[in-house]
Amino acid sequence: LKAANVEFEFLSEVTRAVGKMAMGSANVDYVESEITRAVEWLKKERSDRRLAAVLTLKTLAQNAPAAFYSKINQSPMGQEGTNVFITHLLPVLMDPQPIVRVCAADALAECLKVIVDPTRKHHSTTRLLCQVYSFILKGFKDESLSSQAEAVAAKHASLLVLGDLVDLPLDFILPRFDEACQSALSLKDHPKALLRLEVIRLVPRLARRSPGPFRRRYLGTSLEYVMSAAKNLPSQRSAVDHRPTAYIALGQLVLAVCEHESGGCYVPPTTLQFDDLIEADNSKKDKDTSKTNRRTVPYHMKAGDIHSNMSNIFMLVRGGLGSIRTEALHCGADIIEALGPYAEPFSDSLLDSMFESGLSEDLISCLRSIAGSLPTKAYDIENRLLKELSLSLAGTFSVKDICDPLFASPYDIG
Repeated sequence: LKAANVEFEFLSEVTRAVGKMAMGSANVDYVESEITRAVEWLKKERSDRRLAAVLTLKTLAQNAPAAFYSKINQSPMGQEGTNVFITHLLPVLMDPQPIVRVCAADALAECLKVIVDPTRKHHSTTRLLCQVYSFILKGFKDESLSSQAEAVAAKHASLLVLGDLVDLPLDFILPRFDEACQSALSLKDHPKALLRLEVIRLVPRLARRSPGPFRRRYLGTSLEYVMSAAKNLPSQRSAVDHRPTAYIALGQLVLAVCEHESGGCYVPPTTLQFDDLIEADNSKKDKDTSKTNRRTVPYHMKAGDIHSNMSNIFMLVRGGLGSIRTEALHCGADIIEALGPYAEPFSDSLLDSMFESGLSEDLISCLRSIAGSLPTKAYDIENRLLKELSLSLAGTFSVKDICDPLFASPYDIG
């Protein structure tokens, strides 16, 4: 780890080995020394040292959480609720190199998981989380940075760390949910492709964290944005293709929103029923006042609701199977899992397109998911899959195309 200008893949493998070596109670001294050195490297201005440090801290948090918690949960200068690792990590999130920012955010996520773990938490973490959230808001709103590159780095870091807070199994983010959604979605049209990509990744995580408020306030805008990103080709000036990420985000977004509906079973709200209690008139007190008059009234779908966009969503998935094959396969499987029987009218055309994309492990996995979500299609999927296997192995959909085993023997040819 002391070499300069090393490759990320090499550092990743080395730190993975360090994490394996750190497992076990006998290696506590080793873990503490590595954490001490890594925290010192966080203070350096060199990106390669910072990258090695955050990768090391991440793998130690994963493989030796008890020793990691004991070492980093120290309050510098007696400040309760602070943490030496967080204090030195936040500046690294502003590093000029995007790969360093991403890895630093991953290390922060693992650190927060260890700190807020209810099995070892002995003090309040509110102040610590407020420190992190203040860093997020500052990155979104700070206009005093000297260069555009620094401003982009700050906003990128804020999006990354916001994803870490959203994924925590705590209610800390819920009172701040609207502010978080508005800040993230404000960057959806940013000229930098890197920021737009991170917004796409963040959208389904926000929806999964608080599905009800997200569906009511942000689903229309988010769904339109993700679908547009999945549809549009990257510009010639941009080296970032948003489409694979957008397809994965689309499936996860539909899954997150629809799982919230009716306890996990999606029901399109085309009609609403309510009980209109008819109170008895004073002159008719002998009338049974417990009777109710049930009326059904139409409910007009909003333009951004899932149900009103189902045709466009499935058309988009079918179109992506030719170029963004793997991600589009998983997107289609997630959408059918979310919609259940309401996806059946669109399933035949989607299955045709999925089989046309060719046999693969991803296809088999997605077909298994679809068969579980649509039991009525399980036989058709099995039959179609057997035909595809027969075509691949024997060059024909059926053995009867070569010979009929009831009337002829394959040795009678000629």
